[in-house]
Amino acid sequence: MLRVARFKLAATTARRFYSQNNHLTFVVLEGEPIMSHKAKVLNRLDKMGYTTHHFDHFLHQWIADNLPPPYDALHKYADDVEATIKNNLTKDNHKGNHVFIDGSPLTPILYLSPHSQHVRMLKDRMKQLSQQYKIRSFVCESDFYEAQFRLGCDKYELVERDEKMIEEEYIGRFRSHFDGEIVLSKEDEIVNFVHHKYRELQNEGWFEQLIYTSDTQQACCKLLEILNLRFKLPDMPKWT
Repeated sequence: MLRVARFKLAATTARRFYSQNNHLTFVVLEGEPIMSHKAKVLNRLDKMGYTTHHFDHFLHQWIADNLPPPYDALHKYADDVEATIKNNLTKDNHKGNHVFIDGSPLTPILYLSPHSQHVRMLKDRMKQLSQQYKIRSFVCESDFYEAQFRLGCDKYELVERDEKMIEEEYIGRFRSHFDGEIVLSKEDEIVNFVHHKYRELQNEGWFEQLIYTSDTQQACCKLLEILNLRFKLPDMPKWT
């Protein structure tokens, strides 16, 4: 009898828990991380009390884990995204019932040949996640000149921090993977390519809307407005 009672209690608790999290929405922010500064959008949302999760740059993870490209790296990245979603489903007290993440199975597509069989696999993984969970996807993009400026700053900061990493090596490690074969070194070429690539994905219907992230504060306000999430600034401390 005691065992049956415990089982019923566990079942009731589980039903109540999944009922509460059934309305949990995962907001995916896509975009080239350096050019879009989507991590800064996440940081601001985090300060506003929302649940956020930041993923390492796909290429950085690939190099750090020394994974054989591209099959294992692609599946590992997609698995990490799904594990993050499942992990947040086991928690409660998500502000506004929304969780913001800056990665999805679509993220690595920017660095793969459009003819690669893995592109279809990644799109299928994204489709499966969208069917299993409530997901709303947006693509983040800064204006053309701001994107160039951010790329240039990132390049020289890295080279200055690591004296052994000369500019050519930086380009070879982090910028020769577009479409799996294209080598781009000039900032304007990279911006044009990335913007065009995400436009293609948006035309295929993967993204709900484009969010301009040249100004982080405006981007957050626009995103929350689209999601119909009311927000206000925190109360000012009272003088005593």
